[in-house]
Amino acid sequence: MLDDNDTQYLRDITSKLLVGFNDWIVINSNEEKSLILDNAYEFKIEIINNPKNTLQKKYFLDPDSLNIQEKIFLLNKWRVIFTDLVNSNLDRISKDSFKIWFLSLASEIFEELNEAGRLMWKTLILGIDHCKKFSLNDIPRYHNKFSSN
Repeated sequence: MLDDNDTQYLRDITSKLLVGFNDWIVINSNEEKSLILDNAYEFKIEIINNPKNTLQKKYFLDPDSLNIQEKIFLLNKWRVIFTDLVNSNLDRISKDSFKIWFLSLASEIFEELNEAGRLMWKTLILGIDHCKKFSLNDIPRYHNKFSSN
């Protein structure tokens, strides 16, 4: 379990990342947004198809069953993965695709980030018409004001 300082650190870092990401995705074309969304879809499917039962899988299949401690634990795990991704040679689209899930979870956990998370999805879905795989139903339930998901 994370202590209050760790949780505050997660809040601070995700807040800064979310503001920066929202500023950045606004300037991207809808085609670029669709590439990010389709890549995010692939990440989600990879986790769902993993035979192991993990918090990540639970987040994508039944997010309402996660309690706040599990969500914070998962967010911290994703913070470590995100840090590794940032320092890797992966392309920007792959990094941004993971960032979507990371920041969606953060904006669900921390009330002061709720609106920024909704803005992120409102901006990202502008690329939905160009997506080959991602659909409105793939948006996390907490942020999905666009479908019956």
